[in-house]
Amino acid sequence: MKRALKLLVLLLVIAGFANAQEKDPKIFSPEPEYDFGEIIEGETVNHEFVIMNKGEGKLVIERVRASCGCTAAMPTKKELEPGESAKIKVKFDSKGRYGQQFKHVYVFSNDPENSYLKLTFRANVVAKLSNQNPESAPNIELEKNKIDFGEIEEGALKEAAVKIKNSGKSTLVIRDIKSTCGCTAALISSAQIDPGKENELKVKLDTKGREGELVRTITIFSNDPDNPKQVITVTANIIRKK
Repeated sequence: MKRALKLLVLLLVIAGFANAQEKDPKIFSPEPEYDFGEIIEGETVNHEFVIMNKGEGKLVIERVRASCGCTAAMPTKKELEPGESAKIKVKFDSKGRYGQQFKHVYVFSNDPENSYLKLTFRANVVAKLSNQNPESAPNIELEKNKIDFGEIEEGALKEAAVKIKNSGKSTLVIRDIKSTCGCTAALISSAQIDPGKENELKVKLDTKGREGELVRTITIFSNDPDNPKQVITVTANIIRKK
């Protein structure tokens, strides 16, 4: 009799545990990624992500954290019963940003299987169109559009420089420099270049951990209304140390 009673209690505990497991909340978004497409630098855009509770228990949103360059408000509801949904408004300010942008918003909740849900949006930020008179506008000129380091041994640190000249009639402003090559690129003095003057873009390539043919780019964004984006191609053939 006692043995049967113990078995019954054990079965009830297991059933209760299984039932509790079934009642866990589950955070979900039907569209966790959004593309703003092409937007003009300085523009602020908004989007509302939808989140849902696809579990059996109550979903509690604890906090929302956004990556740099955007803000995200708490959802319209912090507690969602099974089947309920809410919206999270995300704002992205493109001022001072150029090119492809990838940002993330993290939604932390009491979902036991997923401590956070990652929402992603992207945008391609382009320079503003200018109504400036071409005769008084800045004009960017690059000494070259390609840097070929040739054959180099893995682990070597290589450097090169490209002269940037302003052949226009007003100050040239280098707004941003982006690299995809695992290298660094920086102007040696000022980001502003007066008419008739030039500056030098210094490029450093660290080949540590790389091997084989390398083809990457450095993109320069400026206030030249006709050529707001200039691309420098970086190439190298990296060989293993002997």
